[in-house]
Amino acid sequence: MGVKGPFWVQLKSCARSVSAESIEGKRLAIDMSAWLVEAESSKGLGVAHAHPHLFLVFSRVVKLLKLKCRPIGVFEGKAHPQKKRKGRKLLDEKGEAARQLLEALGVPCVHAPEEAEATAAALTAKGLADGVISEDSDALLYGATAVYRGLGGSRESVVIDASQHEVFGLGGSIQHSLVACALLVGTDIIHNSPPGIGVDKAFTFLKHCAFRGQSALDVIVEWRDDRPDVKKLKNTFLTGASSETAKISTAIWRHCKQGTFPDDKIVATFLDHDAKIPPEAKKLEWRQPSAKALYFVNALHCVYGHTLETSGKKIEDILASSRVLVNDDDENSEAGGSPLPPPSGPAQPLVRVYRGEAHEEPFYIVPPSLLAAEATTPTSSAFLCAS
Repeated sequence: MGVKGPFWVQLKSCARSVSAESIEGKRLAIDMSAWLVEAESSKGLGVAHAHPHLFLVFSRVVKLLKLKCRPIGVFEGKAHPQKKRKGRKLLDEKGEAARQLLEALGVPCVHAPEEAEATAAALTAKGLADGVISEDSDALLYGATAVYRGLGGSRESVVIDASQHEVFGLGGSIQHSLVACALLVGTDIIHNSPPGIGVDKAFTFLKHCAFRGQSALDVIVEWRDDRPDVKKLKNTFLTGASSETAKISTAIWRHCKQGTFPDDKIVATFLDHDAKIPPEAKKLEWRQPSAKALYFVNALHCVYGHTLETSGKKIEDILASSRVLVNDDDENSEAGGSPLPPPSGPAQPLVRVYRGEAHEEPFYIVPPSLLAAEATTPTSSAFLCAS
């Protein structure tokens, strides 16, 4: 996935650490396919958890909610025709379970027309989200205004803010410059890049374009269409360039003169934001988790995959300390719950309810308001543990 070579290394100087305060209230779009693939490919999660994809999604989303940000789950549509995607059926099956879990937790979901990451980035470009949670460089190519790496996971979180033009040192549109870099280096949908051009050489070219006050994307399109001769190239674009920059630029110029690079359809794939946003993305709403969320977190080995006592205690601790609340209104629960209360609102306490008098497992974690004075066991099917 993403630009071939050490693309993130070039952007490392543009990244800054993420504090809890900096993401409070932010709407952050998540490429759910990346999380699902990560969960299924992790040997550690596969050994420790019966359903690693649900564990990963649940634990990370709860962490984001505790940080008081607003996650948005973006799910994959059809694959780009240039991409070879293995395990698509499995991804769709796991995605449906993850979608049900997110909706039970009150998190809105969006189904992308094609690539999830492209839609997540388009949401930020159109002002419907404030950033993308992704480990992949593609989000920047698709126009993400900010990309968060490591957020929700266990390692240090950083953000790359694409609005900081001076930090990138590329001038003009950051997206256009990075799309030009992708065209020159190649990605999983770009297969006709100029030979011998890696990320470092591409950035040398981008910075020379910025020095001249030109867009690198405009330059290579112009070279493709106008096909200037080498004399004009030397007397204009290469004026003041170092020998290394001149060598790199000449190699790119020769490739563009063939008339087939860059491909306008590929360029449009990155730049067309409107086509990537489905109707439901324009009216996102975050809600309190419904009673259905208890099915996921209490089901046998569904989330933590250890003993019920161990898993239940962890879940209890997470839910009790977070803003994740459970509705006590069955009608609201079926509809998805009522809107989230303001962050300053009181957290609802949680209690354990055991199936039998001897407190044998499994137990359930519920708000007191769900319990009638004489009841000792929930009756709603939403609370039934899988067996």
